[in-house]
Amino acid sequence: MSLHHIPGSIIALLGALIGSLSGIAITYISKYFDDRRQIRQLAVEMAIQQWKAHLDMSEKIGKATGRTASVGSLDSYMVHMLKFAELISSKKITAENVESELRRIREVSAEACKAAD
Repeated sequence: MSLHHIPGSIIALLGALIGSLSGIAITYISKYFDDRRQIRQLAVEMAIQQWKAHLDMSEKIGKATGRTASVGSLDSYMVHMLKFAELISSKKITAENVESELRRIREVSAEACKAAD
């Protein structure tokens, strides 16, 4: 069957449908990656804030007790928060597996801390 037998209006509708579907797909993909970028950005900001708060507490404890309190490296905080953000943004977390997933994040964070030292 050649295109000469298909009315122009049907060809136009098919063209519009294909164009619309590709537009929807591009919008969905763009939104997906924007959401991921925003989650990563928030995780990094949270890691920096948590690290600064722990650093501040460490200094205060050090002044009050005369002892040096250590704080992990910033990159270990970032690893922890990025893994945590990955977990909470996934749809895989359930009441049954939340404990094991958090344990896994703590293990990854501990390894990152060891590697950073």
